[in-house]
Amino acid sequence: MQISRTTPREEPREWLTWSLALGSFAAVSLLVLVFLCQYAVLVQNHYRVVALRDHQRKLERERDLMQLELQSLSSLERVESVATRRLKMVPPLHREVLDLRKIQVRQQVAVGSMAKN
Repeated sequence: MQISRTTPREEPREWLTWSLALGSFAAVSLLVLVFLCQYAVLVQNHYRVVALRDHQRKLERERDLMQLELQSLSSLERVESVATRRLKMVPPLHREVLDLRKIQVRQQVAVGSMAKN
């Protein structure tokens, strides 16, 4: 039978070496895991930004189409044709233009003079 000749000093050194190696491996693994998690969050946010930009472009196109439709529906020629065809209105014999800004100013002055009395 052979007796192992290890001194008491070698056993703690071996344990210390394995502990340091295992601790280093755990620290490096933890750092890699943190990096990968941050990268995954970054990629997820990038996809979210791309999706929101696509949605923004879609809404802008829809807004542009609605503005074009609004302009075509509110054109004076269309309003006049709807008034004459659908509503059976007749064009006036003479046109009279009223400046509503002047009328509003006159009403405000009249209301103000009544309030002072």
